[in-house]
Amino acid sequence: MKKIILIISIIILFSQNLFSQSYPRMGNPNWVTNDFFEDFNGSFDRSVWDVFHNWCGAGSQDEIIFSWVDSPYTVNQNYGNLYLSARASENYTGCGTSVDFISGQVATKEDFHYGIYECSATFDYEHGSFPAFWLTYRIDCNVSHRAEIDIVELKKKDSDSDLDNNAFYKPIGCGKGHGIEDAWHQTNFDWEDEDPHTFKCVYTPDYIKFYVDNQLLHTYNNNSYDFPDTRENIYLSQQLWQYNGSVDNIVVPQTSIFHWVKVKQFFLAPEITCPDVICTTGNASLDVDEDAYDITWSLYPGSAFTSSLSGTGKTVNNITASGNYNGTGKITFNFKVRGESFSAEKEFGVKGPRYEDISFGVVDSGDNPANQYGGTWVLCPNTTYHIYVHNDLSTCSTSNYSWTVPAAWTQYYTYQNMISINTNSSPGGPISVNANTCCNNNVTIISDYMGTDYNCGYYYMTFTPNPTTSETTVEILKGNEKEKKVMSSEDLQELQNLEWEFDVYDQSQILKASNKKIKGNKHKLKVNGWKKGVYFIRAKIKDEIVFGKLIVEK
Repeated sequence: MKKIILIISIIILFSQNLFSQSYPRMGNPNWVTNDFFEDFNGSFDRSVWDVFHNWCGAGSQDEIIFSWVDSPYTVNQNYGNLYLSARASENYTGCGTSVDFISGQVATKEDFHYGIYECSATFDYEHGSFPAFWLTYRIDCNVSHRAEIDIVELKKKDSDSDLDNNAFYKPIGCGKGHGIEDAWHQTNFDWEDEDPHTFKCVYTPDYIKFYVDNQLLHTYNNNSYDFPDTRENIYLSQQLWQYNGSVDNIVVPQTSIFHWVKVKQFFLAPEITCPDVICTTGNASLDVDEDAYDITWSLYPGSAFTSSLSGTGKTVNNITASGNYNGTGKITFNFKVRGESFSAEKEFGVKGPRYEDISFGVVDSGDNPANQYGGTWVLCPNTTYHIYVHNDLSTCSTSNYSWTVPAAWTQYYTYQNMISINTNSSPGGPISVNANTCCNNNVTIISDYMGTDYNCGYYYMTFTPNPTTSETTVEILKGNEKEKKVMSSEDLQELQNLEWEFDVYDQSQILKASNKKIKGNKHKLKVNGWKKGVYFIRAKIKDEIVFGKLIVEK
């Protein structure tokens, strides 16, 4: 008995793991091939499409109410479109059962697997209309289980119509299949605009997504054994169905127009394996879809390697680093899948981290970040900064840093990966760092250029309160007003001994007040008797002019 319980538990665990696995490499939109496109120009191509003839068609409750018929009245290609029509045909017995309607359905001879399926169509929406763009595997049910994916179905009812998405599982052995509850989704949709709509399905091992006009309607995730996993043929059809079980109110003729159909199939996204850093020699390999062929590889830049720079196949052995290069290397694999060309590449470090793994961080003495423009650090004159070098590559550490900075700067001290400097009057200039790397060498790991910040705002002015009715405190602070930087103790000491002056002007630029030889960074300004309005303050602090705006109210 214990053995039986154990076996059952293992089976349950295995089946759960089977459908819970994730396959993100088989659903990447960057790795697809354009495998099918039909725009219905010219004559109908029977080498591509099969037309169903004398097959019985069921409405609701699986009741046979029409027959598929291959005729110009039901299947007609013209004017760059495929027209599928449902028509009256009383007592038609071609499918072995007497029916009163015939209609058109086509399916591709070719089958496809995981991919992006799209169709542009204008559906007829008369009562009883049931056009569809859908997928199912045209294989003997005794040979394989099958899946059906209904990308779009229109079901016209009395006063409204639905857009349905669905999926079905059909077991091997031709037994009765079942709809998959999580796959079913219904949207009330306005079909009466008579405009074309684009219907799309993204079919992957992990999920199926349904779209109309690129708007996501529903996502069905792989969470059960009956999730579709088979290849699929494309079906276009103008079906009929009886609402409330009656065929009496079905309107015919009705025609749905299919404008184009296309399929992009996913293939296994390429994955390159190689070391993060090649100190002396290393190997690289490509894992790619089994359908890939004509595989070649190349290394860049040529100066980084002394081994062969190109070759064929998925494996590259003995990539040898040049003794005269350090920085970023790159390997590129080119290959073809189903007649289309692709490239995959991966960067790695040569004799140390990649250039892209190393970066600078810059903060002032108050630990406030310096400004950056277009990725370039810009520094203010006469400012103390701590410059850090950051290594984002955890597999190749760096140490023993030595710095080269502009000669006009004052170097205070270095500590581990940081240097403390003052820019003096020349904030811009080149900066580079040498360090020991995981390759047991000492090389330049980063070279960059620091720019000049022309919007430093070395001082700025505040008013408390602002607006005011009688008095305000004018205060000079150090830093940037927009960023409200925290001032260091050195900054505060400097402000206590600051000498400055300011003038006040009204809106007509008439001098209202003048205050000279102010000591310290604060001064009270009385505005009693001033008219209501905006006043402009011009302060001179050392060689810098600072402007402010004060509002007086009554």
